[in-house]
Amino acid sequence: MKINLHIHSNTSDGSLSVEKLMDTLKKYHYDLVALTDHDTAVGNEIAKKICKINFIEGIEITSYIPMNLKLYDSSFGLHMVGLGIDSGKMNKEMEKIKDRKQNAFLKILLKKGYSKDEITHLVFKGDLDLNNRISLANFLTNKGHFSSVEEAVNEFSLSLYAPSISESIELIHKCDGIAIWAHPYIICKNGDYSINSNEVEQIFKYMVNNEIDGLESYYLQFTNEQQKFLELLAKKYSKMSSTGTDFHADFAWEYKLLEQTTPIDEKMIQYLNDQQKILKIR
Repeated sequence: MKINLHIHSNTSDGSLSVEKLMDTLKKYHYDLVALTDHDTAVGNEIAKKICKINFIEGIEITSYIPMNLKLYDSSFGLHMVGLGIDSGKMNKEMEKIKDRKQNAFLKILLKKGYSKDEITHLVFKGDLDLNNRISLANFLTNKGHFSSVEEAVNEFSLSLYAPSISESIELIHKCDGIAIWAHPYIICKNGDYSINSNEVEQIFKYMVNNEIDGLESYYLQFTNEQQKFLELLAKKYSKMSSTGTDFHADFAWEYKLLEQTTPIDEKMIQYLNDQQKILKIR
């Protein structure tokens, strides 16, 4: 089987529509795929209707790293993939987080002296996106409130609105899915930030204590050595290994990744199948 359980459409930050994406994955001879858009599961309803490949409903949730891990502050985040979720339940939960984010950003702008009417006008004009902290950072930097976007982002960390690691795991379980740590060697701040294997294991041990189900061992942008370490780490803690390319279609090399195959964690696929999480194409 050829499997990809980490892909994105233009319902988040991918460049292909759900329809075009599923046609592309069919062209690359996938047997099983999951749509894992950032902080939304709306594309799953489209995919379920038109997908010509065995399909799993998914999501990728932006989460913050809690201070008690003592590795990074809460301006750093990581991503949790949910597989086999109930998209209807998940979208209701994501709306709550979206409201939390908008309210947090609104408070920041009010403290900087902007009125609610001004903010509404800026959003209407497209000068400001209250769903995007980089948009907010750019706006406040351009207005002279900060000397750089990075300085601005540091002031309004993910912990103001995003779920923590433990909250994301709990949220995915609440929506009937399994929780997978996405691309474990990569955490994020303003851009990607690489961490080492010791840090990966420290974070994963914390996740295990919070009932994580697995990690993305076979992430095709990682080296063979990194993927092997992640595979063994999952086995060490009796957790599942997921696989994916993190396809966004932004670059030609992402299509090259689609040509490759990865090992399969049969235990995970069997579990998803037993739980009737795989929409099978006949």
